[in-house]
Amino acid sequence: MLCDTCEQRIGRLERSFSQAWYHRGLIPKTAPPDFLDVHGLDYSQFKLFHLSLLWRAGVASTRPFGQVRLGPYEEPLRRSILDVNVPPAHEYPIYAFVLRDPNTHEVEHAIVMPPSSRRIEGVRCYSAIFAGCEWFYFVAQAMPPLPRSLMLSDAGMLRMPVINYTDHKSVTDFIKKWNQSTRRSLGRGST
Repeated sequence: MLCDTCEQRIGRLERSFSQAWYHRGLIPKTAPPDFLDVHGLDYSQFKLFHLSLLWRAGVASTRPFGQVRLGPYEEPLRRSILDVNVPPAHEYPIYAFVLRDPNTHEVEHAIVMPPSSRRIEGVRCYSAIFAGCEWFYFVAQAMPPLPRSLMLSDAGMLRMPVINYTDHKSVTDFIKKWNQSTRRSLGRGST
Protein backbone atom coordinates (compact mmCIF):
# COMPACT_ATOMS: atom_id res chain seq x y z
CA MET A 1 0.00 0.00 0.00
CA LEU A 2 2.87 2.39 0.80
CA CYS A 3 6.27 3.03 -0.74
CA ASP A 4 9.33 1.53 0.97
CA THR A 5 10.35 4.85 2.55
CA CYS A 6 6.91 5.38 4.07
CA GLU A 7 6.70 1.75 5.23
CA GLN A 8 10.05 2.19 6.99
CA ARG A 9 8.98 5.45 8.61
CA ILE A 10 5.72 3.96 9.87
CA GLY A 11 7.55 0.81 10.93
CA ARG A 12 9.81 2.95 13.14
CA LEU A 13 6.74 4.55 14.71
CA GLU A 14 5.26 1.10 15.39
CA ARG A 15 8.50 -0.11 16.98
CA SER A 16 8.70 3.06 19.08
CA PHE A 17 5.15 2.49 20.37
CA SER A 18 5.80 -1.17 21.11
CA GLN A 19 9.09 -0.39 22.85
CA ALA A 20 7.51 2.26 25.10
CA TRP A 21 4.19 0.56 25.73
CA TYR A 22 5.37 -2.97 26.38
CA HIS A 23 9.14 -3.15 26.83
CA ARG A 24 9.46 -0.06 29.02
CA GLY A 25 6.36 -1.19 30.85
CA LEU A 26 4.31 1.97 30.47
CA ILE A 27 1.21 -0.19 30.41
CA PRO A 28 1.26 -2.40 33.52
CA LYS A 29 0.09 -5.99 33.72
CA THR A 30 -2.78 -5.06 36.05
CA ALA A 31 -4.85 -1.89 36.18
CA PRO A 32 -6.35 -0.05 39.13
CA PRO A 33 -10.15 0.30 39.30
CA ASP A 34 -10.36 3.97 38.37
CA PHE A 35 -7.56 5.65 36.37
CA LEU A 36 -4.18 4.72 34.99
CA ASP A 37 -1.71 7.56 34.55
CA VAL A 38 1.08 7.02 32.04
CA HIS A 39 4.05 9.40 32.18
CA GLY A 40 7.21 9.56 30.13
CA LEU A 41 5.76 9.12 26.66
CA ASP A 42 7.74 10.53 23.77
CA TYR A 43 4.89 12.80 22.68
CA SER A 44 6.08 13.21 19.09
CA GLN A 45 6.60 9.51 18.41
CA PHE A 46 3.47 8.48 20.29
CA LYS A 47 1.23 11.01 18.54
CA LEU A 48 2.63 10.28 15.08
CA PHE A 49 2.17 6.55 15.63
CA HIS A 50 -1.52 7.04 16.42
CA LEU A 51 -2.03 9.52 13.58
CA SER A 52 -0.39 7.04 11.20
CA LEU A 53 -2.88 4.37 12.26
CA LEU A 54 -5.76 6.74 11.72
CA TRP A 55 -4.45 7.88 8.34
CA ARG A 56 -3.77 4.32 7.14
CA ALA A 57 -7.29 3.29 8.15
CA GLY A 58 -8.63 6.28 6.22
CA VAL A 59 -6.84 5.43 2.97
CA ALA A 60 -7.32 1.65 3.21
CA SER A 61 -9.85 0.14 0.86
CA THR A 62 -10.48 -3.09 2.75
CA ARG A 63 -13.69 -3.74 4.62
CA PRO A 64 -12.48 -3.55 8.26
CA PHE A 65 -11.52 0.09 7.74
CA GLY A 66 -14.59 1.15 5.77
CA GLN A 67 -15.95 3.39 8.52
CA VAL A 68 -12.94 5.69 8.50
CA ARG A 69 -13.55 8.59 6.12
CA LEU A 70 -11.14 11.42 6.82
CA GLY A 71 -12.23 13.71 3.99
CA PRO A 72 -10.40 17.06 4.26
CA TYR A 73 -8.25 15.74 7.15
CA GLU A 74 -6.62 13.00 5.07
CA GLU A 75 -4.00 15.19 3.37
CA PRO A 76 -3.01 17.23 6.47
CA LEU A 77 -2.55 13.97 8.39
CA ARG A 78 -0.42 12.52 5.59
CA ARG A 79 1.74 15.67 5.53
CA SER A 80 2.18 15.62 9.31
CA ILE A 81 3.41 12.03 9.20
CA LEU A 82 5.57 12.53 6.10
CA ASP A 83 7.15 15.79 7.31
CA VAL A 84 7.35 14.66 10.97
CA ASN A 85 5.34 17.76 11.80
CA VAL A 86 3.67 16.81 15.07
CA PRO A 87 0.44 18.69 15.79
CA PRO A 88 -0.09 20.04 19.31
CA ALA A 89 -2.23 18.05 21.73
CA HIS A 90 -5.44 19.97 20.94
CA GLU A 91 -5.19 19.18 17.20
CA TYR A 92 -6.34 15.64 16.45
CA PRO A 93 -6.63 14.97 20.21
CA ILE A 94 -6.13 11.43 21.43
CA TYR A 95 -7.86 9.79 24.38
CA ALA A 96 -7.79 6.23 25.70
CA PHE A 97 -9.65 3.94 28.08
CA VAL A 98 -7.89 0.93 29.59
CA LEU A 99 -9.81 -2.34 29.27
CA ARG A 100 -9.27 -4.76 32.13
CA ASP A 101 -10.51 -8.18 33.11
CA PRO A 102 -12.97 -7.74 36.00
CA ASN A 103 -11.78 -10.93 37.73
CA THR A 104 -7.99 -10.72 37.43
CA HIS A 105 -7.71 -6.92 36.95
CA GLU A 106 -5.22 -7.64 34.19
CA VAL A 107 -5.12 -5.30 31.22
CA GLU A 108 -6.92 -7.08 28.38
CA HIS A 109 -4.48 -7.13 25.47
CA ALA A 110 -6.17 -9.92 23.50
CA ILE A 111 -9.07 -7.80 22.27
CA VAL A 112 -8.42 -6.11 18.95
CA MET A 113 -11.15 -4.31 17.03
CA PRO A 114 -10.78 -2.21 13.86
CA PRO A 115 -11.60 1.48 13.84
CA SER A 116 -15.22 2.49 13.96
CA SER A 117 -16.81 5.86 13.44
CA ARG A 118 -18.92 7.50 16.11
CA ARG A 119 -20.09 10.80 17.44
CA ILE A 120 -19.66 11.82 21.04
CA GLU A 121 -22.06 14.64 21.81
CA GLY A 122 -22.13 15.53 18.12
CA VAL A 123 -18.35 15.54 17.60
CA ARG A 124 -16.97 12.98 15.11
CA CYS A 125 -14.29 10.60 16.29
CA TYR A 126 -12.90 7.20 15.45
CA SER A 127 -12.12 4.53 17.98
CA ALA A 128 -10.10 1.33 17.79
CA ILE A 129 -9.21 -1.30 20.37
CA PHE A 130 -5.68 -2.65 20.66
CA ALA A 131 -2.77 -2.73 23.13
CA GLY A 132 -5.12 -3.07 26.10
CA CYS A 133 -7.02 0.15 25.37
CA GLU A 134 -9.79 1.69 23.39
CA TRP A 135 -8.24 4.65 21.60
CA PHE A 136 -10.26 7.68 20.52
CA TYR A 137 -9.11 9.95 17.69
CA PHE A 138 -10.94 13.22 17.14
CA VAL A 139 -10.64 14.88 13.74
CA ALA A 140 -13.25 17.65 13.92
CA GLN A 141 -12.45 21.33 14.43
CA ALA A 142 -14.59 21.36 17.59
CA MET A 143 -12.97 20.38 20.86
CA PRO A 144 -14.00 16.94 22.07
CA PRO A 145 -16.67 16.79 24.76
CA LEU A 146 -14.25 14.95 27.04
CA PRO A 147 -12.14 16.52 29.79
CA ARG A 148 -8.84 17.97 28.59
CA SER A 149 -7.18 16.32 31.59
CA LEU A 150 -7.71 12.96 29.84
CA MET A 151 -6.19 14.04 26.51
CA LEU A 152 -2.68 12.98 25.51
CA SER A 153 -0.60 15.98 26.58
CA ASP A 154 2.37 17.59 24.86
CA ALA A 155 4.31 16.75 28.05
CA GLY A 156 3.96 13.01 27.32
CA MET A 157 1.28 12.22 29.89
CA LEU A 158 -1.92 10.28 29.35
CA ARG A 159 -4.59 9.78 32.01
CA MET A 160 -6.84 6.87 31.09
CA PRO A 161 -10.08 5.82 32.78
CA VAL A 162 -10.14 2.08 33.46
CA ILE A 163 -13.21 0.04 32.56
CA ASN A 164 -13.98 -3.65 32.78
CA TYR A 165 -14.21 -5.03 29.29
CA THR A 166 -17.39 -6.87 30.31
CA ASP A 167 -19.04 -3.46 30.76
CA HIS A 168 -18.17 -2.39 27.21
CA LYS A 169 -21.11 -3.14 24.91
CA SER A 170 -19.13 -3.15 21.65
CA VAL A 171 -16.65 -5.63 23.11
CA THR A 172 -19.28 -7.95 24.57
CA ASP A 173 -21.24 -7.87 21.29
CA PHE A 174 -18.05 -8.68 19.38
CA ILE A 175 -17.27 -11.61 21.72
CA LYS A 176 -20.81 -12.99 21.33
CA LYS A 177 -20.57 -12.80 17.53
CA TRP A 178 -17.13 -14.42 17.60
CA ASN A 179 -18.38 -17.28 19.80
CA GLN A 180 -21.43 -17.83 17.59
CA SER A 181 -19.29 -17.83 14.46
CA THR A 182 -16.81 -20.24 16.03
CA ARG A 183 -19.58 -22.63 17.11
CA ARG A 184 -21.08 -22.56 13.59
CA SER A 185 -17.66 -23.23 12.04
CA LEU A 186 -16.99 -26.10 14.42
CA GLY A 187 -20.46 -27.48 13.81
CA ARG A 188 -19.92 -27.51 10.04
CA GLY A 189 -16.49 -29.10 10.35
CA SER A 190 -17.69 -31.97 12.51
CA THR A 191 -20.33 -33.27 10.08
